[in-house]
Amino acid sequence: MSRAEQPFDIVARPKHYNVHPSGIETIELSELPNANIANALKYCWRRNDKGNLKQELGKALWYARRHCESSFHVPIFASRDLLARFTYLGCKVIEHEQSGSLLAVVISAIAEGEPRRMLQRIEEELATIGA
Repeated sequence: MSRAEQPFDIVARPKHYNVHPSGIETIELSELPNANIANALKYCWRRNDKGNLKQELGKALWYARRHCESSFHVPIFASRDLLARFTYLGCKVIEHEQSGSLLAVVISAIAEGEPRRMLQRIEEELATIGA
């Protein structure tokens, strides 16, 4: 049985990480970049599935800012192979998103090494909901 055919499980395969029309599971992308970028992506991905949009976007923003404001200058990806895998999977997700959607911009900004663009897009999204 493939992973996509497995039943949802609150720990091993939660529904809110497995409902994207691309068939890509959140962890397939979020395990590739550094922790702060991964967490920002995760909260953007599931923002509509947890019941509190403002809170989820606030968490995404916190992690994006933490990465951008860090004095450690941690690279987004530890290797070119991880970037290549992220880009490949990210393109599959973006194919199912509207142009300019939050998730599409976040994924493309990460793949292109532009975390400040990701941060700006999250801020814009929060502003539209009265943050």
